[in-house]
Amino acid sequence: MGPAQMITEKAKLYLTYQVSAWVKIKQASGPQSVNVALGVDSQWVNGGQVEISNDIWHEIGGSFRIEKQAAKVMIYLQGPAAGVDLMVAGLQFFPVDRRARFRHLKRQTEKIRMQDLILKFSGLDSSNLLGTSVRIRQLQNSFPFGSAIRRLSMDNEGFNDFFVENFNWAVFGNELKQYWTEAQQGNFNYKDADELLNFCTQNNIQVRGHCILWEEVATVQSSVQSLNKSDLMKAVQNRLTGLLTGQGEVQAL
Repeated sequence: MGPAQMITEKAKLYLTYQVSAWVKIKQASGPQSVNVALGVDSQWVNGGQVEISNDIWHEIGGSFRIEKQAAKVMIYLQGPAAGVDLMVAGLQFFPVDRRARFRHLKRQTEKIRMQDLILKFSGLDSSNLLGTSVRIRQLQNSFPFGSAIRRLSMDNEGFNDFFVENFNWAVFGNELKQYWTEAQQGNFNYKDADELLNFCTQNNIQVRGHCILWEEVATVQSSVQSLNKSDLMKAVQNRLTGLLTGQGEVQAL
């Protein structure tokens, strides 16, 4: 078990909680899996998992709901192999008022998406239309309505059902950024992006494109920052070629 925090006195029954943190490892010979979990008495529930590499901060998170009184409730992170340093920053645990959130979203939708509709009828005697009833029924959305989606969220079946029911577009959170798909220079891994793309394809959800090269220096791998001009151009070309011409299924984006 890794870093842990007791939340017994803070966790309330029948509330949905979200937990998130930033994690980084050192002294690792390769990528390591880290997961955040909830321990309730003698049982535990995995809240989310992420595969990380040396010296790169990754966000990890999940959600849970407690429906039975417990004597001990604990949040903890675990996963790296023995001898691997695990650093944790910004651990957050907070309740989500779903009803209030949905009410707010509904008000925003009505304000932004809804507008007056004017019907005009021609070729008829207007005097004969007095008292006529008109029924309008929406058959499908005429505008894209989407959200960001992350691989770690896919382990939550409730989230999957909610996403499919409410959205028809998606954009990946981090899974197509270079530090995610090429954590080690020259080694490409599109597994997470492929799984997200398959989920969207199977559920007729359109996928919005993603940035190919990330301009934020803090998120660019140290191995890339240390390249000279010639090698950097080769690395950029490899990134473009790998992403667009056959690595995994993400070239369809």
